Amino acid sequence: LQHLCYRIINKIGKVVWLDSYMYADLDENGKAVAINQICVDISGLKNAEIALNDTLREDFRRTIQNLQNLVIKLHLQPDGENYIYSLREGKLAGELTTSVVRGKTPFDIYGDNHDALVRPYIMRAFAGESISFELELDGLWFFYSLEPVFENGQVAEVVGSAVDITYQKNTERRLMESEQKFRVLVENLPIAISQNQQLPDGSLHLQYVNPEYERQTGYSMEEC
Repeated sequence: LQHLCYRIINKIGKVVWLDSYMYADLDENGKAVAINQICVDISGLKNAEIALNDTLREDFRRTIQNLQNLVIKLHLQPDGENYIYSLREGKLAGELTTSVVRGKTPFDIYGDNHDALVRPYIMRAFAGESISFELELDGLWFFYSLEPVFENGQVAEVVGSAVDITYQKNTERRLMESEQKFRVLVENLPIAISQNQQLPDGSLHLQYVNPEYERQTGYSMEEC
């Protein structure tokens, strides 16, 4: 007994979906002498299923289009070296959305410099790793996450997302610059400065003394 589900195009050009059962009539020696087939027209059910899937895909597409980040999906080519976009959506995608980039490699779109930066991370994802990294592109900073998607134990595709962290990186840079300026200031002041932290048991732990503190007390930071 064989159970098949398939579609045909009938005489008037209409697509018909069939749920089919096939079985053999056997002679006394167990040899098949006839094949019987029973078909049920399930076109209505399949069309409803297709319509539902299309609706879900469209709803998903609209959802990711309105995200403030970038969502991508990549497939590895048979040569095992090149990968192509099958999805690129989100506010950060700009004009380079799925309809523009589908079937193209990052090299096709951005050129060699960009490809050289991202390729090592993407190939690690295709090797089965979950990857997160920061990357500067054209003066902007992005945080990327890449996840391999497995089918039958093999990586079938890589899905990923990116968010713009330029503001955070600039804030971090300004904070570091401020800390450096503050440290230069306190290390050159003719005033002794010490910093203590209170531990959970109530005791104080000395974290920092400046050079003037060391000069006045005669004790180094390590000795203190």
